Amino acid sequence: MQSPPPSVATVPAPLPETSERRARLQISLACLGMAIAAVLPFFGFDGWPNNHEGLSIFERAEGFRRAYAAGDFFPLWTPFCHNGHGSPWPFFYHRLFNTLSGGLAWLVGSAYRGVQLALVLVLFVGASGMAAAARALGASARVQVLAAFLVCFSQYAFFDWLIRSATAELSAMMLYPWLLWACMRLHSEGRGGWVVGLVLAALFYAHTVMFLYAFLTLAVALGLMLAKQGWRPTLIATGQAALVVLVLCAPYALLILRLEKFFNTDALGIYTPEKEFAPLSRYLWDNEFHWGRQWKGITPEIGRALLAGLAVLGGVALASRDGLRSRGTGLTFLLLSAAIYAVLQVPLSLPFYQVVPFARLLQFPWRLVGYLTPLLVLVLCVLVEDAFQRGGWKRKLALGVVGLAIFTDVRLGWKATHPRYESTPRMELEGHLAMLDRPWSALEYFPRSMVATGMPPPAAFLSHENCDGLKVKPVRAFHEPVHFGRISLSVSSPGGCTVHFNQFTTPFLAVEASGPARFVTTRAGTLDIQLPAGEHQVELRRRGFLELLAREFLPRKGT
Repeated sequence: MQSPPPSVATVPAPLPETSERRARLQISLACLGMAIAAVLPFFGFDGWPNNHEGLSIFERAEGFRRAYAAGDFFPLWTPFCHNGHGSPWPFFYHRLFNTLSGGLAWLVGSAYRGVQLALVLVLFVGASGMAAAARALGASARVQVLAAFLVCFSQYAFFDWLIRSATAELSAMMLYPWLLWACMRLHSEGRGGWVVGLVLAALFYAHTVMFLYAFLTLAVALGLMLAKQGWRPTLIATGQAALVVLVLCAPYALLILRLEKFFNTDALGIYTPEKEFAPLSRYLWDNEFHWGRQWKGITPEIGRALLAGLAVLGGVALASRDGLRSRGTGLTFLLLSAAIYAVLQVPLSLPFYQVVPFARLLQFPWRLVGYLTPLLVLVLCVLVEDAFQRGGWKRKLALGVVGLAIFTDVRLGWKATHPRYESTPRMELEGHLAMLDRPWSALEYFPRSMVATGMPPPAAFLSHENCDGLKVKPVRAFHEPVHFGRISLSVSSPGGCTVHFNQFTTPFLAVEASGPARFVTTRAGTLDIQLPAGEHQVELRRRGFLELLAREFLPRKGT
């Protein structure tokens, strides 16, 4: 029997549908395994290592856990902050990771475990996204797993969640591969605008600033799509993405801009890009930071083995006669995006931060290593796949690069997750959460009207003067702070009385009385309700998101 021509014989047969599903399931299980492996040492750790944010990730998880336990599944305000006077940090602070960690904490009954499980989940999402992006580039299953591992165990991933405790930024970093995947579908297939919009919306709730910088990647993808697909598909995809982002994010963003004037949200303005550029040498080889031995300081290092592999295999590919095989548009997209984020690391980019609106909110240019790392990992994977296909010594060289990269990241993971510096014991951490009154270290969500006065001392959540009868529902609110939706008071007094509600007076809270009453903001910035003689019904409540939107943007009667 005659054999087929070589051009036909060398084309791999498509996988049957069941085999493809099995392969994707195996890749997903591998992604889950590496996400668990990254966090696993801390499931048996007594407490949590010291980091830049202290216990903030657990405090935020506990705040959301208490909100969920009280039936508030979209918390905007918490009473457990600022010496018990309340804070809008659930609204202003990047909420995606807190939603996950708080929800898991509510399910398992522990903020400590909720945070750990949320870290596993976020890393799994990132690893799966890297596998999907590598698959879109034509990578084999083993190279897809490699891409997932190199991001999950990357220097910047460990730096984000373990050293900086920047879980919001980690969430954005782990969503970014899905944006790359969706953008590659745009310029290769000419469709997928809805998916791009959904990923961007998730990035908005993960980290609003990193969301803004993701548009640089989208701009590159749309430019390539325009060149390949033409105007009509590009405009349709752009409109689809814009519509999803506007519907899911614009109301929230507008409310942030409207309400931030009441709070000290510019407290962290001391950090600006022009003051925070890091030397380029530290991106390549950082001798100033010692993993496992310190938590103070920063390290923007991308990864020595990753950069060495890019240099070696990139040089081999450039020296080859035919260069890289059929990777053109996808590789161009990755390289252009990486080049943009790389340029933003150097002082040459300062005019960008000074001129472009909201660009200075990035604060630290090295934050973009969170995007640069997945891009460079995918470039390496393209080079590895190409070398594998060429065979011979190039295949052996690629295997050496892969082995070095895996060994380096495993070694890094071991050192990072077995710290020899100080930590907070589990018992102390749990005790701290039981008496929750954080986070408020930078006072960025402190009422602006109280900045000059300073933090008022702790006071009873609810108290009164000269009230003969006071019934409170729920009763707990009279004895301790509670995450409330509504507090009802039945008050009686023959000569008039005052009810003290020791929460800051802000747009997030509302109060109503059945009869004449004076609502007074005290010197401590909290609410006093002055009632005349008689019997009164008073209701204190927390405003929901839709009510706040209506209150701030719709005309009110009588105004």
